[in-house]
Amino acid sequence: MEEILVTTKWLASNIDNPDTFVIEVNAKPSKINEHIPGALVWDLHKTFEDSHSLDVINQFQFKDLMDKNGISNTSTIVLYGDGDNRSATFAFWVFKYHKHDTVKILDGSIKKWKHDGNEINIINDNLSTKKIKNKSEYKAKTPDFSIRITKDEILENIENFSIIDVRTSDEFFGKSDGISTGIEGDSIRRKGRIPGSKHLEWTQLLNKDGTFKSADQISKLFRRINVSDSKKIVTYCRLGVRASYVWFALKYILNFSEVKNYDGSWTEWGNSVGVPIEID
Repeated sequence: MEEILVTTKWLASNIDNPDTFVIEVNAKPSKINEHIPGALVWDLHKTFEDSHSLDVINQFQFKDLMDKNGISNTSTIVLYGDGDNRSATFAFWVFKYHKHDTVKILDGSIKKWKHDGNEINIINDNLSTKKIKNKSEYKAKTPDFSIRITKDEILENIENFSIIDVRTSDEFFGKSDGISTGIEGDSIRRKGRIPGSKHLEWTQLLNKDGTFKSADQISKLFRRINVSDSKKIVTYCRLGVRASYVWFALKYILNFSEVKNYDGSWTEWGNSVGVPIEID
C-alpha cells in the first residue's frame, strides 16, 4: 500500500528524486524563514483560492499551477505547512480534488524535520528551481466531487450525514465567530453551528510533536462522539482548512469510505440568509 503520511526519514531518503516536489504551504509564507532545502513555498489562499469567485481553483487553474512549477501528472508531491500541517492537508485535499495521483503529507511538518536533525535553510532563494526546468504539460482532470460538499447538498440531506464541527468549543457553542482567535478571514454575521453537528476540535488529533496520533487513538476520539464509517461524514470549520486535517485523518488514517470536506464552512453557512443554525 502506498505511504500517504510519510516520516522525516522517508523524505530524507527521497528528497533528491528529480520528480519529487517538496512544497511548503503557509497562510503567511515568507522566503526569509526556516525551510526544508529545495522546497517550493506557496501561499495557502493565493495559490488555491480564486480571488474573484472565492472558490477553490478549477481544473484549468490547477493545470496552470502545475505547468508553471514543472509538475507532471506522475510527479510525487510531499506537502508540509504551518498550523501543525493544517495548511498542508488543505493543499492535499485540493490536489486530490483535482485527482493528482501521488500526494503525501510530511508527518509533523518542519518542526519534526528539524527535531530529527535534518538540514534547514533560513533563506531559500532558489526554491526547487533546479526541478523547474521547463513548463510541464499537465493534463487536467474532472474534479473528484466525492470528497467535496456544498451548502445546498448539506441542506438537502442534512439528516443523512454525520457532520463534524472541528472548530474550538467557543466557536461551536456560539461564543466566538473564530475571527477573534487571530485566524484570518472575513467577518461572519452569525455565530453558532450547523444543526446536528458533533464537536471534535481538530487539535485533539495531534501529538505534542505535531505528528498525527495513532489510528487507534484517533478511532477512539470518533467513537466518543458516535461517528463511524456507517454514515457519510462531513467535516467543516470556518474556512475548510482545519476541517481538511480531520478529513485527511478519517480518509487516509482510518480509511473511512465517504468523507467530504465542506470548504465553504461556517464563513458561507453563517453568512447565508435563511439557513438554519444551532446556538447555545
